[in-house]
Amino acid sequence: MELSLWLLFIVTFSSTLAIPGPNAAYAIGQTLTYGPKQGVVAAAGFALASGLNLVIVMTGLGLILSQFMNILIYLKWIGVCYLLYMAYKAFKADPASPKPSGEIKNSRVFVFAIMVSLSNPKVVLFNMMLLPLFLVPEKPLFLQGSVITLTGTILSFFVYSAYALFASKFISKLKTKTANKVVGTAYLGAAGALASIQK
Repeated sequence: MELSLWLLFIVTFSSTLAIPGPNAAYAIGQTLTYGPKQGVVAAAGFALASGLNLVIVMTGLGLILSQFMNILIYLKWIGVCYLLYMAYKAFKADPASPKPSGEIKNSRVFVFAIMVSLSNPKVVLFNMMLLPLFLVPEKPLFLQGSVITLTGTILSFFVYSAYALFASKFISKLKTKTANKVVGTAYLGAAGALASIQK
């Protein structure tokens, strides 16, 4: 892959990831609820999902998935319901502590982050339109696809980790009652962003 195209891909893909949406809101919500570690775990889930999305498009599965969007739509609404439940728990949490009782497993945060990302039908369609701009037909597509997938995965992890770490710095300055409201609002934002996604 040509260096100029690779650098352009980094700028373009990073810019799209940085736009606030369900992924960013979920990473922030996990950080504010359970701490920065869970926010980074969520970022790792989004990174894997980004890699999978890129592989799906590169292998042509994006064309197949575009014909069966209903599956993704069902997953999306399951995700919306879960985020609304998390928002409810945050708003009802004890003002003495912004964190709900008990801990949450890393695997749960990780898997749900993947589901939130993969259930966004626009991601596959966007990648189908975006990726051809960075591929050179005369050069080996497997190598180019591998570079793009690896780069996209790494960028996704760093962008959403940045969201999580920013949230961890911000929450320490809030009173706990206000923190609960911020956490609940973050989850509501994630649910709203996910629900607003159309086919």
